[in-house]
Amino acid sequence: MPNIDTIRSNEKVLITGATGYVGFRLAKALLRTGARLVLPVRAKDDEHLAQRRDELLAKLGQGSIEVIACDIAKPEDVKRLPVDCTIIIHSAATTKFNVEADVADRENRDASISLFHLGRRSKQLKTFAYISTVYAAGMTEGLVPEEILARPEGFVNHYERSKWETEHALNTDFSDLPWTIMRVATVLADNKTGEYSQMNAVHNTLKLLYYGLISTVPGDAAVPIYLVCGDFVEKGILAALDSNDRHQVYHVCHEASESLTVESLMDIGYKAFLSDESFKKRGIQKPLLVDLESFAILADGISGFGGAVLKDAVGSMVPFARQLFIKKNFENTRLRSVMPDYEAARFNEVLPQLINKMIEQKWKLN
Repeated sequence: MPNIDTIRSNEKVLITGATGYVGFRLAKALLRTGARLVLPVRAKDDEHLAQRRDELLAKLGQGSIEVIACDIAKPEDVKRLPVDCTIIIHSAATTKFNVEADVADRENRDASISLFHLGRRSKQLKTFAYISTVYAAGMTEGLVPEEILARPEGFVNHYERSKWETEHALNTDFSDLPWTIMRVATVLADNKTGEYSQMNAVHNTLKLLYYGLISTVPGDAAVPIYLVCGDFVEKGILAALDSNDRHQVYHVCHEASESLTVESLMDIGYKAFLSDESFKKRGIQKPLLVDLESFAILADGISGFGGAVLKDAVGSMVPFARQLFIKKNFENTRLRSVMPDYEAARFNEVLPQLINKMIEQKWKLN
């Protein structure tokens, strides 16, 4: 763990999204430093709030934790949050690639802007950390620097667009805030041993391939897939918080040379599948890489005749598929500068371990 000099027992830290993957990890880590946490959660009524509070406290453990009923997509709720926090970490977001435009606008961009206003009212605020995504870069090709980006020529989905628009609003309309932006890559596993406690589009795609429900995958063989482990994300964000740098962007991800490509991910994944006897007996062939048009035809067919599970799974792939044809190289020089123990996971080893664990757990979360 980094030396978190700036986060001590006298710091009051508001974290949105503490019931989500990244927010929860940060809450647990900061709790160990003695920080006092304020955690807003959605709750229908007092009974629901008590239930959610008990669940969070049971998972987080001992410490100073205040759980508050607040739907951050409602500005009137955000206005009731405390304004004496010294650190705000905004991690909450709707992260589905197939999110509809109005939902992305309301829950990602507009909710964030309400929190930026809260930060402006918080006179003791030292840091406002916004947890973004590397895909706020949209359809940008080539080198993606750790800096505020001009609007890309296009976005693959509304999730990407809403995250870029939020970054843009923070930089242009709230430059008075002591903000830091963390662009996080896709989390593959909790750690290098392949343990996992969340599932996303990558896991869903692997599951479809394992069961032979799809035989093709869209993508350019050489395009890097930006994956990270949860413990790396936690350390990277805390290191950036500890740096005291403000108005800076950090790419919490690895470089292209440290990442799997579309082709290597498919090759390593299929080899891991073959270590399972039941998969081997089914004689499923390695998936073929196809162009976007061919995959779209497949997806259209599934939307008309596939089952609900298959439709949902493929539906989560379609809004992201175009990214698998865009070569990006995310710079992470600034992140490395604050992480003396920076180390990229060997994903050619992590991926098989993850797949073995998912097979053992029948592709479910424990």
